[in-house]
Amino acid sequence: MKSLCLLFIFFDCTLTKYLLGEKNEINILKKELKVLQEAGRQLKTKKNIEDAHSLLFSKYVTLLNRPYASDTKKWKKRLNIFKESLGRHQLLNNYEVLYNGTAKYGINQYSDWSLEEFKNYRLTRDLGMFSDFSTQKIYLNNENEICSIQKKAYPNSKDWIGMSTKIKDQKNCGSCWAFVASEQVETYLAIAGQPIVELSPQELISCSPSMGCHGGNTCTALSWMKQTRSCLKTEKEYPYEEKVSKCLYSNCTTSDARIYAVCGCQSFVGNEENMIRVLSQKGPLSVNVDAVSWQDYIGGIIQHHCTNKDINHAVQLIGYNLDDGLVPYFVVRNQWGPLFGEDGYLRIKYGGNICGVAEQPSFIVA
Repeated sequence: MKSLCLLFIFFDCTLTKYLLGEKNEINILKKELKVLQEAGRQLKTKKNIEDAHSLLFSKYVTLLNRPYASDTKKWKKRLNIFKESLGRHQLLNNYEVLYNGTAKYGINQYSDWSLEEFKNYRLTRDLGMFSDFSTQKIYLNNENEICSIQKKAYPNSKDWIGMSTKIKDQKNCGSCWAFVASEQVETYLAIAGQPIVELSPQELISCSPSMGCHGGNTCTALSWMKQTRSCLKTEKEYPYEEKVSKCLYSNCTTSDARIYAVCGCQSFVGNEENMIRVLSQKGPLSVNVDAVSWQDYIGGIIQHHCTNKDINHAVQLIGYNLDDGLVPYFVVRNQWGPLFGEDGYLRIKYGGNICGVAEQPSFIVA
């Protein structure tokens, strides 16, 4: 308990700086969460553990400015959920140690959310396999095909983060598929030499075939853009509303973002090497995954606790690292804000279709 108290003393000092509005608030908030994460890992004995839980939770509520701080009934409910999260973190981390894993699980912005709330507000119930519109298959060594990749050597690591916009937040809307579709267009246009500009996921939510905040498919959205010759307005022109609204689509102008081909939307299960070829030769991949276990993720390489049975989230694979001495991994760009994971990103082991990353990858030609 002594080391736990020392952590809280440090926490109080840095929290004061945060509340006073010091610059780089996100970085300070991350620092505070790391203090809480370390405190949570120290709760291994039953001595005074209830008081320790309450104290830790009190710090958490203050740090994240939770609205139930003055509501006793809601406070108790959230405290119980928080304690369940702490127990789950310990089990997950123990498993990682047992199987020489590197992923870390701990306190984050979802530690006072129930699993059902996490599924309802961050995942989607309808992210089914692609069925509408047409796409072009990814071919190997066929120069006559626009979606062809070459069977040649690739670098040990590659990422397109420098060609992408900042990490975004879908908030309480199951619109991950629209964010990934717009991010794919953003990045591929940048790779083609155009300025890096934030494009509108809201236009896809309101105008393309989907269930809006209740689900959609990145392949369907991108194929709709291609087949109907639609284009994306910028985020500034068509801002995110976190809901379905009336489609305000207007005719394209020469400066609007459009695409010329959607490639893939096919299974690469058992053949993830071709995903590496796309990432090294073309650009990022959009993929659908099972992200239920991500609720507790705070860093490291995910290689356990993640199935491919329930596809419920869309993300952008924006890079990879196959260097010797490391567990080979994909770099994943998420849409839950920069506070989540590793500055908004995750790492998932390459090979084995971990989290379902190889179920339905795709890229575009812009």
